Amino acid sequence: MLVVANLVGYLIVVTAGGEEPDQVGIITALDELMLFGLAVTGPIHRRFARAVASAATISAVVLVGLVIWLGSFAAHQHSDLDADLTSASAADAEIEVPHHDHEHDHAARAQAGIIMRALTDHHPTAEQVRAADQLAKATEAAVARYSDIHAAMEWWIRSCS
Repeated sequence: MLVVANLVGYLIVVTAGGEEPDQVGIITALDELMLFGLAVTGPIHRRFARAVASAATISAVVLVGLVIWLGSFAAHQHSDLDADLTSASAADAEIEVPHHDHEHDHAARAQAGIIMRALTDHHPTAEQVRAADQLAKATEAAVARYSDIHAAMEWWIRSCS
């Protein structure tokens, strides 16, 4: 009964929009479905009872899979509607800010265990683009002396001595 209660609770939360189906929730639901199947189809010796238990297991797998699929699809649609498709202001026209026509905020939760959603507006500002460019240039200048493997090895040997 606990496995059934967990599955029903998860389906209610996903259906109500409390959370999106993520890797942890999906694998947990699959584990619970496996336990449910083992529990209901255990040592049953009558054919009719085994057929009913098997049908219940298959129905549960289809129902849970359908709700998870629909929850993922709904999250995908929701993120597309919330996407901020604005471009940089006229004052920042000299800075090229990447423009995305299609976004997936739900992908921010694709990593196992991530429970916080990314902010909807996550495009870099002109200041962030400038800072990233400065960091890239500084990094390139700092590693330029190591472009020759022999120079890098000499530096390593000197620093270890």
